[in-house]
Amino acid sequence: MARYGGGDAPLLAVVVLGAVLQRVTGLGFALVVSPVIALLLGPEEGVLIVNACAVLTSAVLTVRLRREVDWGRWARLLPGALLGVVVGAVLTVSADKPVLEVLVGSLALLGLAVSAFGARVHRARGDSGLPAAGAAGFASGAMNASAGVGGPAIIVYAAATGWGQRSLAATLQPYFVAVASGSIAAKLIAGASFAGLLRPETLLLVPALAAGLLLGEVLAPRVPPRTARAVLLVVAALGSAAIIVHGAGALLAQ
Repeated sequence: MARYGGGDAPLLAVVVLGAVLQRVTGLGFALVVSPVIALLLGPEEGVLIVNACAVLTSAVLTVRLRREVDWGRWARLLPGALLGVVVGAVLTVSADKPVLEVLVGSLALLGLAVSAFGARVHRARGDSGLPAAGAAGFASGAMNASAGVGGPAIIVYAAATGWGQRSLAATLQPYFVAVASGSIAAKLIAGASFAGLLRPETLLLVPALAAGLLLGEVLAPRVPPRTARAVLLVVAALGSAAIIVHGAGALLAQ
């Protein structure tokens, strides 16, 4: 695992940016941070750390936004998500590192495309019930466990069912707490190493998360959502492309 310090200031900066975007838009932490941290620390350990950071970030925001949470939708999404987590965890532990790097980057890019164009999905009449919620939850859980990116599938579901932005942004927080926690548990049970979570260097990410959330609290009323979304897409796309190139290069060299 890379040691954090002056040379890893870009990683800490990306964590701060991800936390800011999470507060301003309701999601964005994993889309921005997952490809970068997976490239620097390795896809298996990196995604596991992203999951742990997501639990902390979303737990804080759950308390902050609890009055806007739609617990009914949360309950409908969660069973499918936890099933998807198991599938994604097995895939993560069994895949070779270069293959996993390409997978993480590709899923992150797919997530970006869904986040960018999900609002154009045909809107159904209200909440389309358990089948749609189960399918969205399963896709979200599988992507969260394998790539740390669980939000885009829920964005499609939200667009298709007319779920309002304020309630969506709030409900995503306890949803991410549950799904990211499940991802960590499933991967550890499947045999993933948890050494990275226990190293002292990892603790440096905690103040970076806190700084990002505090900054996001200040910026949330001031930054136009379109601006925050544009920053999210650019940073996450660059990180995703970088890890795909790295993984593909390693595969070609084999």
